[in-house]
Amino acid sequence: MRTTKHFLLLNFVLLTLGPSLLGAADFSIREKGGLSYLEENGIPYFGWFLKTSREEIDFGGDWKFLADPSDQGEALNYFSESFNDADWQTTKVPSDWTKLPGLENYQGASWYRKSFKVPKEWRGKFNRLEMDGVQHQGKIWINGRLVGEHRGGFSQFSFDVTGFLKSGGNNQITILVDNRRGLYDVPPMLSPGDRLGWWESGGICRKVKLISSFPQTLVKVEVEAEPVEGDQGNLLVRGLIYNAGKESAGMVMDLGLDGFAGLPLLEQSLSPIVVKAGAIEAFAFSAKVSEIKSWSPDEPNLYQLKIKLSGPLGTEENELEIGFRKFEVRGSKLYLNGDPYYIRGLNRHEDDPETGFYQSEERMREDIALIKELGVNHIRPAHYPNDPRWLSVCDRRGITLTEEIPLYQASTGWTKAIDSITDPGKDTRGIKIQLGVSLNQIKNQELRKNAQLALAEMIERDRNHPSIIIWSIGNENLTIAFGGARQTYQELYDLSKKLDPARPVTFALLTSPGLSPALERTAQISDLISVNEYYGWYFGKISGAGKFFDRLHKKYPDKPMIISEFGADTVLGRRDPTAQEKYSEEYQVRLLMETWDQMLERDFISGGMPWALADFRCGKWGAKHQVPYMNLKGLLTYDRKKKLSYSRIQELYQQLAEQGK
Repeated sequence: MRTTKHFLLLNFVLLTLGPSLLGAADFSIREKGGLSYLEENGIPYFGWFLKTSREEIDFGGDWKFLADPSDQGEALNYFSESFNDADWQTTKVPSDWTKLPGLENYQGASWYRKSFKVPKEWRGKFNRLEMDGVQHQGKIWINGRLVGEHRGGFSQFSFDVTGFLKSGGNNQITILVDNRRGLYDVPPMLSPGDRLGWWESGGICRKVKLISSFPQTLVKVEVEAEPVEGDQGNLLVRGLIYNAGKESAGMVMDLGLDGFAGLPLLEQSLSPIVVKAGAIEAFAFSAKVSEIKSWSPDEPNLYQLKIKLSGPLGTEENELEIGFRKFEVRGSKLYLNGDPYYIRGLNRHEDDPETGFYQSEERMREDIALIKELGVNHIRPAHYPNDPRWLSVCDRRGITLTEEIPLYQASTGWTKAIDSITDPGKDTRGIKIQLGVSLNQIKNQELRKNAQLALAEMIERDRNHPSIIIWSIGNENLTIAFGGARQTYQELYDLSKKLDPARPVTFALLTSPGLSPALERTAQISDLISVNEYYGWYFGKISGAGKFFDRLHKKYPDKPMIISEFGADTVLGRRDPTAQEKYSEEYQVRLLMETWDQMLERDFISGGMPWALADFRCGKWGAKHQVPYMNLKGLLTYDRKKKLSYSRIQELYQQLAEQGK
């Protein structure tokens, strides 16, 4: 979310700012058989499957751990196979180190080490290390040898580690994790001393696995499943087979689609496919399926797509949950399965009071229950790709999603030193600005490449979730007054359409009274307009939002508009019957409801998403804030206690649902 919308000239302090820690991302977008795919770390990007027959070693559990604030670990060979880590502490993986005593606010390097055994049967197979949610940058060694590096803390990535493992023997893995950001990382550091708009988590916060398959393996599946007339559905399955071996192999693929209670709806064998050594081959299958029910928030019907790949060395089976649904932008309206779709939405951060960025199954169950109780039909999991387990929860419970890459507030660093003018709780001490770097940040080539990799990883991992209906390519970057964001956003838009032509693309606009929409330079690139606005909180009066919506609609009359953020901080238990006092529960209710009133008066608005489900940690708010280091705009407190606004939004959303919205 945005911290200030004012643009004032200051006396800027000029500094020399260092580069990002790992430099520009190294990847490519390739094509095979009309199918675009991401190649990263020398291998094609492996998509996400709900189930697989591939052998796995789950590295979840105890690891040796040591924080390294002086950055001495590499010089002292912490990665060496023979290094003695006996005096290091033991920690759990996955986890967020900012929930460890003494490391709550730690930004820097930390080391993880673990010993493991690999079955001797893995010799001659294709073996990958797969990780997700390494905050923010990771560097991996196996048995003392450098495997590779990755930047970006919200996505899945993998390495071919076949040549690094001792099959049948003891092995040792070391991972250096660093949660510091550079100027051109995604999300970027905006200026020295500035804090991110959510907590700077650290650690290995999601899965770590070793995965072993035959050299010929399924690497990518794209599913398009749409309902048509009656109980019919069109199914298109395309994908890629990768041969990591040294010889060509003939492969046979069998597809199956199971419905409710596992009843088979479709079984089909494809023609044999020959995959040359070290190469990739594409496949495609289409069919019309009978007796299907469409997927929607009201009826989230799911089907099991089973893909069996057989070759000279054996058989591999993978499975996805899919839904038949069609989401469209038609003119200035949204449609789901042919019917108008109105967004009764909410934003949500992955920040658990117990575990931080790591999301437990218990947290997911509690949050989805609270969301469904509210009558929400759409979530923006701000501002980054969420845990795939959460996406599957949304698939099953019927919540549509706008999934976003963390290209966050780039080129706005020059405004940060004045945040305390609009919010006295903001801690702006120590923030130093380099004007030239800040204004040019959004169009920097290194940042653009890192954003493109983040987008490609998100789409390639999550494309088959029926809950995801919109991709977002950024939040509150400098889209007004200057044209620097246009090329960056156009490149990201084009890449999204190359990897996934069907889904609409948006990004959350920067809002500044008096400057936007008059000076908006980028919005026309998107398929629909997403607006973050804080009238009545950071600027202006609550009643000013409507006129702002009108001006923006006049400029882009043919595009749907969603109000993707609005809200007010609130301290639980602070009451003001007059609803005039900021931070009171009544003022939050007033702002939310009066903003919704203005939205509902305008039929060109397709819904809105208050900020946010629950309060969350945020370093931008310092010790002087009403609750130090917390963003308080949630309908719930950090520990999920309901504020007054929760019941009022619940009442509104129930009324909208009854009206067919």
